[in-house]
Amino acid sequence: MTSRLLVDKIEGKTTAGTVAMPAGHVVQVQYSTNDASYASTTANHAAAFAATNLDVNITPKFSNSIIKIDCLLPFWFHSGLGAEDYFMCTIYRDSTNIGSGTGGRVALFRSGYADSGNAYNLNETVTFYTFDTPNTTSQITYKLYVKTYNGSEVRFIDAGQENTIVATEIAQ
Repeated sequence: MTSRLLVDKIEGKTTAGTVAMPAGHVVQVQYSTNDASYASTTANHAAAFAATNLDVNITPKFSNSIIKIDCLLPFWFHSGLGAEDYFMCTIYRDSTNIGSGTGGRVALFRSGYADSGNAYNLNETVTFYTFDTPNTTSQITYKLYVKTYNGSEVRFIDAGQENTIVATEIAQ
């Protein structure tokens, strides 16, 4: 014999006001997709990260939640002649870079030298993610930032391609 539990609504006791759910469950997911126009950067390695137009807002339900930020990002990369070229991505929470890798980055792509001194063009789609503990229940904005090395051009948010950023709140 199987058991069934049917409910219309779960509420905490009048003394609690909330229902305690187990750590690790997904509380909410917010996402943003942009395919209208591209952002291009040629900022060099010494320059600051440049903002793109890909961002997502989330208002955490709990102050101790972890937020997982995922990005799906098609890009076009043009490297210089015979030079080591790459580009880096990071995520900002409002005005704070949450990248903890070298140089404040979350991810590094296409590290290497152009073949035989020729210019190099690459169309690719990358995915990457990072985690944040914002310790707030106020609305926050996560935004993709990029920069290149050696003045290469990288185009993100290219028209006709789906670019997505996702913020997932995970209970602790």
